[in-house]
Amino acid sequence: MLVCALACRPDAPSDTPETKTNPPPAPKDVLVFPASLHADDEEVNAFVRRAMETCATGDYDRFRLLWSAREEPLPRAEYEKGWQAVQEIRILALQRVVLETKGEDDRPRRETVYALLAKVSLDPQHPAAGDRPVRDVALMLVREQNAWRLASAPRKMRQWLKDRFASDRSPGREKATSVPQKRETGKRPAP
Repeated sequence: MLVCALACRPDAPSDTPETKTNPPPAPKDVLVFPASLHADDEEVNAFVRRAMETCATGDYDRFRLLWSAREEPLPRAEYEKGWQAVQEIRILALQRVVLETKGEDDRPRRETVYALLAKVSLDPQHPAAGDRPVRDVALMLVREQNAWRLASAPRKMRQWLKDRFASDRSPGREKATSVPQKRETGKRPAP
C-alpha cells in the first residue's frame, strides 16, 4: 500500500460530516528522489515529486486530482487513516515503458508510460503500518489530456519492477503492490 495509491469509491461522499476533516498540516519532508533516477523529461520528475509529496500531506482533494480518469483512487477514509503514518517515500525506480494496448477501435496502439517503484516506510507504531511498516509500491504514470497522472501498474509491470528494483528480495518478501488492481493493460513492459 502506498498511502496515496489506493482507490476512492464513486459513492463515497466528500463533504458529509463524517468525511470532512480539518485542513491538513504543512507537508512533511519525506520524499527521497535521487537525481540518478530522474527521467530525461523534467515534467515527469516534477510530477513524481508533486505526487509523492501530496501523498504525505493529508490533502485528499489534491491527491484525488493526481489519479487517472481510468480508475478511482482510494477512499478518503483509508487515505486519511494512512497518510499520517508515512515516514519516508523513497523512489527506487522510474522507467520509461512502452505498452502495447488496444484502442477503442480494437486496433493495437502503443502508449508511453512510466513505471514507478517506491519504498514506503510507515511508522511501525501507527495502526496503518500493520505488520508491514516497509512496503514496495508499484505505480504507473500515464499521460491524459496533456498532463501526467497516477494509475495502477498492471500485474506484469509490478512483477517486472519487483524483480529488477525491489528494495528487499529476501525469501517471503511480498511482491510490489499497486492499489487498486483493477486494470490489466498491455503486454510485458519493455526494460
